[in-house]
Amino acid sequence: MFKEVKKKILIIENDPYYNAFIKAVLSSANYHVEVAEDVENAKRKAVEKPSLILLSVDVPGGFKLFEIFRNSPEFKNIPLIILSSIPIKEKPTNFLSKPFTDEELLERVQNIIGFTISEEEFLRIEEEMLNLTKEKADLERRLRDMEKELENEREKRKKLLEGLKKLIYEFENKEVKNR
Repeated sequence: MFKEVKKKILIIENDPYYNAFIKAVLSSANYHVEVAEDVENAKRKAVEKPSLILLSVDVPGGFKLFEIFRNSPEFKNIPLIILSSIPIKEKPTNFLSKPFTDEELLERVQNIIGFTISEEEFLRIEEEMLNLTKEKADLERRLRDMEKELENEREKRKKLLEGLKKLIYEFENKEVKNR
């Protein structure tokens, strides 16, 4: 009934090796992957509301972009995984230290993305639910109409049966009198 939509993941990374590695791992896991190599490109692509953002704070302006994503109403509901090759004092909850394995990456992504749906998916599901609700209401209306029709038919049948009983009674009484 519900069509499966590929979840979109935005990678913000300026290292070509990590871009290729992350894209290959996530694409093979059936995610739609977008790549941004700089802050401006990242902001433009983030407006498309991906299901998840992987942000390397090694990108020039990466920490500033992290603050923008966390504090902007437009982006703050998009889950974020921070990637870094340098130690960070206060690590965010969703943090992957470079280098990481494909298993570590996939596990982290699936743990986060498994609990979220994109705005696009939400709207699609909401529309399907609305259509199903309308269809249900239409079926309930048709059922009520059919029940009324059935009740009318029962009443007609009851009246016909009563009329038939009367005729039989009258016919039998006439025969008895005529004997």
